[in-house]
Amino acid sequence: MNSHSPARFRTNLGVALILALAVGRAALAQDTQPDTQDPRIDAKTGALNANWPPDVPFDHRHMKLSVDLGEMKEAKFSAVQVLTLAARGKARTVVELDCGKEIQIDSIRLLPADAKGKPTDLKFNHDEEWLTIDLPEAAEKDVPFQIETTYSCTFEKNRRDGLTWLKGNDEAKSDTDKAPLIYSQGEAEHNHLWFPCHDFPNERTTTEIIAKVPKEYEVSSNGRLVSKAIDEAAGTATFHWLQDKPHVYYLVTMVVGKYSIINLAEPGQPVDQTKSRDAGAPLPILAYVPIGKEAQAAEAMGNTPKMIALFGRLFDQPYPWDKYAQVLVRTFNGGMENTSATTMFAVLGNAKRGDMDDIVSHELAHQWFGDYVTCRGWEHLWLNEGWASYCEALWNEEAGGGDANPEGADKKYLATIAGFVSRQRLSNRGSLPRAIPMVSNRYRNADAPFQKPDDVYSKGACVLHMLRERLGKPAFYKGVARYLHENQLGLGDTTAFRKALETESGQSLEHFFAQWAYRPGLPRLDVKLDFTDGTLTIDAEQTQTVNADNPAYEMAIPVVIKLEGGATQNATLEMDGKSARLAIKLDSKPVNVVLDPRIANLAVYRISKDLAMWKEQLKDGPTILAQAQAAEALVQLGEPGAREAIERLLADPGTDQILRDAASGAVVASHPGH
Repeated sequence: MNSHSPARFRTNLGVALILALAVGRAALAQDTQPDTQDPRIDAKTGALNANWPPDVPFDHRHMKLSVDLGEMKEAKFSAVQVLTLAARGKARTVVELDCGKEIQIDSIRLLPADAKGKPTDLKFNHDEEWLTIDLPEAAEKDVPFQIETTYSCTFEKNRRDGLTWLKGNDEAKSDTDKAPLIYSQGEAEHNHLWFPCHDFPNERTTTEIIAKVPKEYEVSSNGRLVSKAIDEAAGTATFHWLQDKPHVYYLVTMVVGKYSIINLAEPGQPVDQTKSRDAGAPLPILAYVPIGKEAQAAEAMGNTPKMIALFGRLFDQPYPWDKYAQVLVRTFNGGMENTSATTMFAVLGNAKRGDMDDIVSHELAHQWFGDYVTCRGWEHLWLNEGWASYCEALWNEEAGGGDANPEGADKKYLATIAGFVSRQRLSNRGSLPRAIPMVSNRYRNADAPFQKPDDVYSKGACVLHMLRERLGKPAFYKGVARYLHENQLGLGDTTAFRKALETESGQSLEHFFAQWAYRPGLPRLDVKLDFTDGTLTIDAEQTQTVNADNPAYEMAIPVVIKLEGGATQNATLEMDGKSARLAIKLDSKPVNVVLDPRIANLAVYRISKDLAMWKEQLKDGPTILAQAQAAEALVQLGEPGAREAIERLLADPGTDQILRDAASGAVVASHPGH
């Protein structure tokens, strides 16, 4: 999802570095406050400050929601919802649902089990955010029943949460922008603002949306289009959408507007959204775009079919839904991965092909990570957002040449990883107990996990990168496929993901996840080099907070040594405590010593070595990540020779953008007043 975190917008590394500075300083200030009270414990009650998934006493089998949006002239609709439920665990007499105060309920009825019966009016209480319904008799375990709720909803205050209504702009060029528009936003827990539901991601259901609108409008929703019926006399169109594979409630979507529908799979051909993939129908890949912007929007999103093919191959799981639509919505911030129908910011439609591939690939990846398998609770959000961010790197790896050009592919992949690494290195300075880990159920509200220094986006992507580096591509991707297959159309969590990787790799990963997922902050190392009497000595000291809550990290740090004459020697600095030393005999003097050139460990290195070595590293890597590290170090050195090297780097039109960004970002970082 894109509307909750600026991390979703990865324009370039320099911008990410600049944006991260304020976050980093705030995190550092917070972490250095006097530790008078452990924030993990409520000071008044002594209770643990934590959020646990709510009970799910009923199996939500299906939701059928019929809405009448009238003439689209106001933020209001009338609706009839039918929920099919079955009691879990035991017979139950009370149904409780999340239900916003924007909803005005007219009646709730228990529908008869057969055609001969009559509906039964039910007693209910609607108290702001909660709807309690009394059943006339206990609903037996595993026996389905249906509750029909008739209501209206006024949502003019629900800007960007729940439903949003936008008036048209008479001066706009496109008929799309001249007309009113309605769109939904369910993540994190906002869909209960327009229909009653279990608004937490630990329950899945199939859904049906039937929407009556003026006949000039299109309606996008989840799944396949069962029918579109035009009533010429009434001037209305009724769209019937069916999502027949279960998903969580926050992924339910409805967008209503005047749109052109373009075919990204077969440009220029009509789009058929009515066929089920289960029947062997081809996958419709389409976009709802402003009228008059069809050609440009098709170009902007033109790589979508290739992305779908790539992710299906890598994850050993073909795209799992009946269609894939991208719906461009004015005023929307970023993207939201609703099942089979992503809502996108309208500016995307103006881009050149490839310019917005990061966000296109990010939202698409959620169709597997977030939709097909959904995090069991917000503490495991990184499995949604970290994976979507990491898939930006996987697409860039493919776009850089893939298997046909491994060197180019690796450079594009590592350049993407560099952006995530830099954001974490600058912003993530926390330690326990004050800071909150990436995987944690400590949060103020459901939106808070999207925004913290231990960022589920950038740190999540880095953790996945480290796992691929550690396990190797074959075992990593087999583990990923196992995780998806074992949890398909269900709920996933960090433990399930870890176990799937362990099964396929044979490695024990509990310690890895304890360090990189369940504790905040990063290791920060001071590293000194010495070459005397033919022996290279590397001394490393961890300088971040080390105490009972924050033990020293254990790491295997790759070292690449370039010798006079061009030969290269590899070694590993094993660190299982606060300090470590590596001493290695060399045949000749080292021209350069590079630590962790592929970021096997998400650590911050402050390396003391001479200017010549940094200039050599800037020129010769051996990776784009190592070159970016050298650019940052040269800025920090501030010596005349270092400044000249950076000036030449920035003046050279052939300089890779990632190095240009690293240098410019480091300049900002070195001047805190900016």
